[in-house]
Amino acid sequence: MTSTRGRPGQGRPRTQWRWLTGVAPALCLAFAPLLLYAVVAAADAAVRYEMAPHSIDCADTESFLGGRVPVGATDIVCTDHSAPLSREQDVRFRLPRDRVAAELTGAFPRLHGTDPCEADLCFTGGLRDAWHDPALSDHISATVTYRLDGTALVEIGAYNV
Repeated sequence: MTSTRGRPGQGRPRTQWRWLTGVAPALCLAFAPLLLYAVVAAADAAVRYEMAPHSIDCADTESFLGGRVPVGATDIVCTDHSAPLSREQDVRFRLPRDRVAAELTGAFPRLHGTDPCEADLCFTGGLRDAWHDPALSDHISATVTYRLDGTALVEIGAYNV
């Protein structure tokens, strides 16, 4: 007896290909939302990690701000708040209250005084000129809050967009 199985046009058709062509797309469609969810969740977690404020080396912040934290400053903390399309960094420190204005303008030459503000002193620096180093921030601002212990809390922030 000769088998006609597998010869085109003769005998019973092979059902294994029908099963494969019917079930495989159904399985793909069933798992596609799960795969898409995993990819989106991983990308979202990566973006959230980058955007979460974190401590950085103050040398990086100083070069971005275009100055140096004054000698004698205490409680120095540098933080990066950058997002995927922008860069934002700040530094916080304390200085003796009586010399804070002179120290700030000497240490950060881009800062200049501004109109009255909610803090005790405010300074700002505008957009960088074309000749400036592109590693410098576009904008820099500083606020000074006097403390009862004779010190001043200085917060300097800078950003690029």
